[in-house]
Amino acid sequence: MSKGRWLRVILLLAGMSLVAYAPAVHAQQEKQQAGDPRLHDAERLFQEGRAAARARDFRKAIPLYERALTLREQTLHGEDPRLLPLLDALGDAHRDLGTRPEAVRHYERALAIHEKARGARQVETARRLAVIVQLYVSMGDAVRAVPLQERNLAIREKTLVPGNIEAVIGLSQTRYNMAMLYYMAGEQTRALALLETNLAIVEKLRAEAPVMAGIEESLAATILHGMAAVYDLIGEHARALSLLEKSLAIFEKRGSRDRAVARSLESMARQYWAMGEYSKALPLYQKSRSIYEQKFGPEAAPLANVLQNLAVLYQDMGEYATALPLYERSLSMTEKGAGPDHPAVAFILNNLAGLYLAAGEHQKAVPLLQRALKIASDKNISETLWRVQNGLRLILSREGRSDLAIFFGKQAVNTIQSLRARLITLDPGLQRSFLGNKTDVYRGLADVLIDQGRLPEAQQVMAMLKEEEFFDFIRRDAKSDPRTTQTALTAQEAAWQKRYAEVSGRLAALGTEREELRRKARLGLSEAEQARRTQVEADLRVARLAFDQFLGALMKEVAQAGAGRAAEVGERGLANLRALQGTLASLGHGAVTLHYLMGEEKLRILLTTPSVQIAREAKVGQRELNRKIEQFRRVLQNPRSNALPVAQELYSLLIGPVAEDLRQAKAQTLMISLDGALRYIPLAALHDGKGYMVESYRLAIFTEAAKDKLKDTPQANWRLAGLGLTRWVEGFSPLPAVRQELEGIIRAGDRGVLPGEAHFDDAFTASRMRDALDKAYPVLHVASHFVFQPGTESNSFLLLGDGSRLTLREMKENDFDFRNVDLITLSACDTAVGGGRDANGQEIEGFGALAQRQGARGVIATLWPVADASTGLLMQNLYRVREQQNLTKAEALRQAQIAFIR
Repeated sequence: MSKGRWLRVILLLAGMSLVAYAPAVHAQQEKQQAGDPRLHDAERLFQEGRAAARARDFRKAIPLYERALTLREQTLHGEDPRLLPLLDALGDAHRDLGTRPEAVRHYERALAIHEKARGARQVETARRLAVIVQLYVSMGDAVRAVPLQERNLAIREKTLVPGNIEAVIGLSQTRYNMAMLYYMAGEQTRALALLETNLAIVEKLRAEAPVMAGIEESLAATILHGMAAVYDLIGEHARALSLLEKSLAIFEKRGSRDRAVARSLESMARQYWAMGEYSKALPLYQKSRSIYEQKFGPEAAPLANVLQNLAVLYQDMGEYATALPLYERSLSMTEKGAGPDHPAVAFILNNLAGLYLAAGEHQKAVPLLQRALKIASDKNISETLWRVQNGLRLILSREGRSDLAIFFGKQAVNTIQSLRARLITLDPGLQRSFLGNKTDVYRGLADVLIDQGRLPEAQQVMAMLKEEEFFDFIRRDAKSDPRTTQTALTAQEAAWQKRYAEVSGRLAALGTEREELRRKARLGLSEAEQARRTQVEADLRVARLAFDQFLGALMKEVAQAGAGRAAEVGERGLANLRALQGTLASLGHGAVTLHYLMGEEKLRILLTTPSVQIAREAKVGQRELNRKIEQFRRVLQNPRSNALPVAQELYSLLIGPVAEDLRQAKAQTLMISLDGALRYIPLAALHDGKGYMVESYRLAIFTEAAKDKLKDTPQANWRLAGLGLTRWVEGFSPLPAVRQELEGIIRAGDRGVLPGEAHFDDAFTASRMRDALDKAYPVLHVASHFVFQPGTESNSFLLLGDGSRLTLREMKENDFDFRNVDLITLSACDTAVGGGRDANGQEIEGFGALAQRQGARGVIATLWPVADASTGLLMQNLYRVREQQNLTKAEALRQAQIAFIR
């Protein structure tokens, strides 16, 4: 919730005391128990407690009530309605003393007894619900208040007496309260719908009952103000401003109390601030501040919110010295008035941390954000939580701790996504407005991921911002709703998240218990309670130490992760490059290898030909190269973009340094070992200024898994097993072109290219795939959907025709043997993409790399979503030219691609 709205949202619930409720006494029971002296003592203590409470001496009243309750519980059963007066009295006393959790506990027990004994007395039930709702709101716990207020509203709607104007107005007030609870709980769609319905009812009532016009008009102004709050949160500031102007006009016309006018001025100032019109915002904030100070005093609770909003404004104007004391005063007032763990405190802490971050004082910002993170997590305040998580990302990123920055950045994006999913039924324009001030969170996380070469994860994050697909034809991806997806956590990040939740959860629980004991200390703690308080304070120190140790261990893990780079380079087999030369000579076709190694400042290129080995380099650092690669991927996937400038720039970096060497070696087939993010670019699309790279060279990705298969001679006569999905499966679009694709490949009469068999939909199962492998088909062609989640083998899967899912982990562990396969063609999306780290710190392989590691001599896989119809044409051309001209796999693919280019 932005700008401390927990302090600003006004619920139209009159304060009420439940102690006046005097339940009827069962005469027979009274007679039977009248002689018990404990009941007489309980009644005497109860009356003494009431006298103390009337004198506002709650410290004296509460122990008297508790002793009376104990005596009655010894005589009566635990659900006897005669306990109600004492429970209500205890609830009232704790509420007035400020020990709200204790008040809630007594009120909720009383509600349960009341409903069991007098369930039909619904008006009384509604009144009790309203009191508990008030307490939860004052504690900043809207999530718990929502279901109670829903019950309250349902009862009031059910018991409404037709024609009773005052009752109708009371019901409208209850609806408004319900809407604002939805608002505070992050349910903006429900809040707006209920406010709009309520406004229509009130406007109709104004026309039909002019005698109540003044009350109705003020209620309409309040509802308009509530609608503005929702639009503000969504990002529709101009619309919010218009509603606030109408609301303010009504308040001023009715001579409304100063608090309503000050609140409207403050909200209008916020809209001008959000729109960047600081000169209009400042006088409105100052006027609102003046009203609060003059009419309600310098310690008025709403003033704290105005002060922190002024601080934000001055901060954005660059006046840090003016903003700091305003933040500090606002924080002090809010902690004193609402408690140290109130959501409004978390929001101010986050803003104050932002000030220190802007001033470059990172060390002062971190503890504020950590405290805000605890409060926002504990209270489930998503609007504050994502801001805090993003603040930690910013600090950690600036300090060069990229892995931690990514961890908290993913938390922030996922928190926003959970809010965004609740807005799906809103107008698309409003949904876009909601993202307006949050796109930097997505882009900031994507930037860090790109800098680290984690392009699949960056692409996933940026895909969440897409409003619609670039292409207007069916693609073989999951087409998941970008508004509801969550960023995938690698196994390492998932482990961090689990440990962090354990540590922070313990910290939050202890903090809550400590605050309850502090509140009880106002009455005096028993010896046992004092001992427990001492223990809790000690446990808190240990928990904080554990939190610091967690962060320290996290930093150590991140530092040690760098050692994995040496192992990764070692796996490339660079020490055995000379042994490749004999293999290259035997292959012919002008075959050479290119090994790329990305360094912090240089890109190193190792060229191996049958006769020589050459080392070259390009003066481009890893971070800069990662950004160029990401840019290339992005423009290639947008048909409205011109990819040639980036394609030529990358060609000059990757091929330019060895171009003359390749010419002199008469290279025709380039077997390329790629490093880091280079794995995520289609080399065939690089351009030398005259033509695409595929027009000059046969291209094959060379891996260590393929090294021992280079000399294997492909079978002369290919047979093909085809497996395809054509039908609709929940969550995935149908692929009608798959049947035409496979039927165009499998020879039947005068149609097709290769002999073989094809199985579609329900006949396409994991068992059928194993059967095809057992039959030693030289070619396995799979056309379906593939979903890749970076860093999660168990959640990355091929969708089978029967609707089941074959995960990467299952394919690895269940012995799918591809050793007899010359070529596996994966005619599905993202099958060449890997990324993220598994639980052992190893890079997650894509479907294509895994198939090759498990024996396939050749794999055709894709780096992104593919088009359904055109993919089928490309594959048919591939097999046709290979069969007709007896070409190598690389040359056949090259010819098929050139046909598409030309």
